[in-house]
Amino acid sequence: MKIKSIHIYSNDGRRRDVIFHDGLNVITGRSSTGKSALSDIIEYCMGRSTFNVPEGVIRDHVTWYAVIYRFEGEQVLVAKPAPVLGAQSGSTVMVRRGAVLNAPAFNELVVNDTDDGVVALLTGLLGIPENTTDVPLENSRDSYDANVKHTFYYLFQKQAIVTNKDQLFYRQNEPHQPQAIKDTLPILLGVSGRDKFTLESQLRIAQRELRLNAKLVQQANEAIDSSEERAIGLLSEARAVGILRSIGGDEVAVVDLLRQALDWQPTPTPEDDGQRVSTIENDLVDLRERRRETQRRIESAQQFARRAEGFQSEVTEQRDRLSSIKALPSNKATGEWQWPFVEANLGMT
Repeated sequence: MKIKSIHIYSNDGRRRDVIFHDGLNVITGRSSTGKSALSDIIEYCMGRSTFNVPEGVIRDHVTWYAVIYRFEGEQVLVAKPAPVLGAQSGSTVMVRRGAVLNAPAFNELVVNDTDDGVVALLTGLLGIPENTTDVPLENSRDSYDANVKHTFYYLFQKQAIVTNKDQLFYRQNEPHQPQAIKDTLPILLGVSGRDKFTLESQLRIAQRELRLNAKLVQQANEAIDSSEERAIGLLSEARAVGILRSIGGDEVAVVDLLRQALDWQPTPTPEDDGQRVSTIENDLVDLRERRRETQRRIESAQQFARRAEGFQSEVTEQRDRLSSIKALPSNKATGEWQWPFVEANLGMT
């Protein structure tokens, strides 16, 4: 795409033209004559709604701005009216296409499209493929399509950017624009092929399905482990109550034995077992009664032993008192005091 010419129309219908030639075009002139406004006019006529033409003569007297773009085999005229008084943007457009175009007369300027239409048209003519930016799933921002407006970073270079060592691209210092440059540059350079985004979308879907299937496999493995533990537990219970006589050493044996347990039928109870059960119950009652009687005897013996121990303690205490005052007779042979209530000493005088 090349710029063929730029045109501005005053409110009285007069027109000023800037014609470009192939190759490098150098525009010269005195300061404040509108040279720096040319890039703003081009941007305004490439689908950007924001009106950035600086305050001054141009903004005060121009009512229409137009640019003719030249493509291989086709030319496109994009003309836009200046925003209404007090507004900072305008989105209505006049578009004209043809093999060779010239600047229209003032009375031919009629709105027939919008900025969105201009963006779609220029994007297609530039050969930008259908695309969508690659935004990670965990990011909060949405994916979007790269279009001709994302080429502005590389088309325009304001005077302040040339001397700014911290800024390389146009509008790079504005919010969210650095990320937009990172997202769209691979697409504009053709690094991302037409099929890349379809393949990436399919890859994300496949990865999501892989994670879901991996989770299902994990749950299935956990269920198998739990089932094995439960099966062995059931088999142990069946063995404990006599339903099965043995337990297998592997999973197949466990399953087979549990299937055998499903076919188990309790042994019918003989008719005479009723009398046997009654006899056993009576014996159980007798044993419980004997147990209670034995327990009562044990408690009585323990109580008697406690009383005897108390009596023995009392006797010992009284003997010690009598001994301390020498109130007891002494053994003539040994000289020891004698306890008169001992059977051997009952005859002492």
